[in-house]
Amino acid sequence: HIATLSRNALLSISSTRSGIQGVDGRDGLDVDPAEVRRLDNQDAHNSRRISNNASAIRALDSKVDSVVSDLSAGVAASIATTHAIRSDNGARMGIGYYNNQAAISFGARKDDKTFTFSFDSRGTSSIGFGIDF
Repeated sequence: HIATLSRNALLSISSTRSGIQGVDGRDGLDVDPAEVRRLDNQDAHNSRRISNNASAIRALDSKVDSVVSDLSAGVAASIATTHAIRSDNGARMGIGYYNNQAAISFGARKDDKTFTFSFDSRGTSSIGFGIDF
């Protein structure tokens, strides 16, 4: 039986009744130096790509953490705003806390109109206005 990996393969192996014999007629494996260099270059290229991908994944992980904090601050602001709205004329303050983020909101009502101003721990401020129908 003769098995050949490929014409330009790193290893060429032929098996005979006496065992494994290299192309050069001696027992063992034959190595093509040009193929070794090609594989070394491919290995170096793959290592650079893996390193670049790992860096990109770390950067993405950091961005996801930032988005989670921003969204948590928004939830805290929503909670604060909910507690700052009055059902009768006057002013009110509300605070909210969610997932390590906090917010404060000031609200007021005058007749059929409501106003809110909120500030959260991520440095975002928001303004709201409502009117009864």
